[in-house]
Amino acid sequence: MDATELFNKVHPWVNYESILQKCIVGKMGSSLPDENPFVIPSKKSSEPKPLPSINVPVKPFENEKASSNNVSKSFYSMDWFQQLNFICFVFYLKSSCPKVLITLNENNTDLSLLINERSLLLHLEQPVKWPCQVKINLNVGKLQLQLNKEEAKLWKHHSTKTSTNNITSNSTSSVNIPVSKFNTMRLLHQEQVTHNVVLITLEYTSPMFFYVPVGHHVFIKFIVNDVDISKPYTPVEPLQAAPLSYSNTLTFLIKSYEDGLLSPLLCGLREGQELEVSSPEGKFDVGLIGKRNKLVLLAAGTGLTPMIPVINWSIQSQRQSVQLVFFNRTEQDIIWRDQLDTFASKNSKLSVDHVLSEPSSSWEGPCGRISLDLLHKYVPTRSSDIPADVFICVCGPIGFNQTTEQYLSELNYSQEDYFSFAG
Repeated sequence: MDATELFNKVHPWVNYESILQKCIVGKMGSSLPDENPFVIPSKKSSEPKPLPSINVPVKPFENEKASSNNVSKSFYSMDWFQQLNFICFVFYLKSSCPKVLITLNENNTDLSLLINERSLLLHLEQPVKWPCQVKINLNVGKLQLQLNKEEAKLWKHHSTKTSTNNITSNSTSSVNIPVSKFNTMRLLHQEQVTHNVVLITLEYTSPMFFYVPVGHHVFIKFIVNDVDISKPYTPVEPLQAAPLSYSNTLTFLIKSYEDGLLSPLLCGLREGQELEVSSPEGKFDVGLIGKRNKLVLLAAGTGLTPMIPVINWSIQSQRQSVQLVFFNRTEQDIIWRDQLDTFASKNSKLSVDHVLSEPSSSWEGPCGRISLDLLHKYVPTRSSDIPADVFICVCGPIGFNQTTEQYLSELNYSQEDYFSFAG
């Protein structure tokens, strides 16, 4: 039974990879042999054979140690471990909202990473397969990158050479990591969510992974009659109390408007059809909410989308209670109602209230539109004599955002106490 996932949930701060990397398995000698260090002698032969599967880090050679140390100074710290079928890199960051871009060259050996404006190029010892699997734990600043090997065998080194460099937007670094405004993606899957909302999953057409930080968005672009038309959309992710695994895909909730410029095109995409998606943008930082004990999320319609990653981050960190107030017109308009209610029932720190402006006669929940009285039920009047305890996030149509901000001002909240996502 593999208890790794359970251990990570209970002890997320323990760097077990680093601890294991400092251990030597086998007979102690004066120096490391040239062969793979993880070997056992055969009873019939003195020739060493590799173990079939070892889930511990391979001890690096001296020249690799020096390279890793250089990387650590500029790249925080990096560990690695492997099994026969995959190799895994672990980065320990000092950022709660990292910007991450990962690419693999056509030979499947040059792995390029861009993390918080610092670039790293690893010339891997052997080719690997794409896509990668990335797990990011924002609460401990840990990024784990796993790649399957083309050939199942243990490596002596993770790479033959490493290079680091600074990089800026719209430039190409000396370690060959192009930072492009837009990249090509194609439709992988589409699913109907409500009568006018679809869930679309896009995948990059080239070996590329972009992590979209919590509260950030991307622009989706179409060319219509030789005119570029783009609009911001926030990717969504499954509601989950443990750190998520990401791959080379992005998923969006798209509401279709008959007179919309982009939404009919997005909802009408065919599988395999390509479009342009920008690199992540945004000003939201989870540090804004990290020191507050309560988080109130006010969402209207598809304004739910930036709230999903915020909910996941908060529940995973267990730092504060979360109150989601979700405004819709009718019950049929509620996006992910079952998922939200089920997730709240399993997590005591999350509460979800649905507010309908046009409820049916059988509706027993809150009714109406955003108002000062309704808002005051969830957000107390701010006292200037007491340190702020509540942080508010707002997302919906422009009118919803503006009205909510006005009411928050009347309750003595300043712009340091809330964040409005563009509607």
